[in-house]
Amino acid sequence: MHGHINQIDSIVHFESRGAIETWDDQIQNVCFLVNGIIDKIGSEEPQWLRKYEQQDGDQREQPMAT
Repeated sequence: MHGHINQIDSIVHFESRGAIETWDDQIQNVCFLVNGIIDKIGSEEPQWLRKYEQQDGDQREQPMAT
């Protein structure tokens, strides 16, 4: 995958469209793998997962410091 990042404009440029499709496929595969791991944790340790999800939700509800 060849391309470059324009940090000033916050844009990623790829030399071919196929690179973007490959990038999307790789990200999708990682997401499926992570979801599978979370599902396994949930089946083995449901209390731990609920506790973590609750902590994560609490953090999202807090306003960001400025």
